[in-house]
This record gives sequence, structure tokens and C-alpha cells, in this order.
Amino acid sequence: MTKQNYLFHFKISPKFNDYINYLMEKLNFKSNCRLIDYILEVSSANIRNIKNIIGDHESKYEFIDNENPERIDKYVRLKAEKYKMLKKWHYIFNEYGISVILRDIIKFFYEGILKYGAKEFICMIGKKLKTDNIVKDLGDILTHMRKISLKKLALLSLIIQNLPVYV
Repeated sequence: MTKQNYLFHFKISPKFNDYINYLMEKLNFKSNCRLIDYILEVSSANIRNIKNIIGDHESKYEFIDNENPERIDKYVRLKAEKYKMLKKWHYIFNEYGISVILRDIIKFFYEGILKYGAKEFICMIGKKLKTDNIVKDLGDILTHMRKISLKKLALLSLIIQNLPVYV
């Protein structure tokens, strides 16, 4: 007998919780589980390509203070295939943890919907991105940056700003 769902726990800041609440409101979801499942479904093909551009992430992650009483524990039930997809990306890209990948995807979705609106962004991100154009545009930026976290921020903001060009 195989597991159908995996209970996944991750910690977020109050600001990040506002991102999730905004996405739930804009995409008309009532539960975190369905929202995360939907986001992973829509962006699964492109997120892997985006992560391939940077490559090995050297286990860098956003600091969330353990002593901060405002930090929030989120629990999400992920379908087995989504959980295994995140585990595979965790292994391939040498990320600190699955929660780092999940937070990156949620932030990317939030910024995209903020800029383009829900319908337009989902339509664009559902299509295959032209990664050759992204790599060409990022060429100079990535060669001079040392920190992987800065590279991720630059990459995701560049994609959000120029998404219609890359679709």
C-alpha cells in the first residue's frame, strides 16, 4: 500500500503568510492544501527549467528566526506525486530543504499575480518559457554575483518583469 498524501510542515514569516492569504483570495481557494497543489501543478514544468538556470543552489535559505513568536507553522497535505517532485528537486538542486523550494515557488507566484493579475499570469506561466532568452538576458548578472540567494532573486524578478517576452 502506498501513501496517497504526505503531511508537510514548513515555517513562514507573517509577511509570507500574507502572500499565501492573498493568493488564496485571488485564486478562490479555501484551503492551503488545494492552493499549494494548484500552484505546483501550474508551475511544475517551468520551475524546474528556472532552477536549472542557476544550477546547484549550495543550500542557501532565507533566515527565519526561531525565537520570533510571530513565525507561523504551516501544515499542508501534498499529493504523493507533488511531494516526490519536490523531493527530486531538493536532491537535484542541492537546496537546503523542500520548504525553501516551496517558498520560492509561492513568492514567484505572488509576484507574478501582483504584476499581471491572476488570469493573465496563470495563462503565461502555464506555457513553456523560452529559457534560452532568459539565460542570455541573465548572462552578465549571474557572472558577477556570488551569493546564490541573490542570483535567485535576480532571476525570478527578471522573469516576472519580462514574462510576456519569455512565453
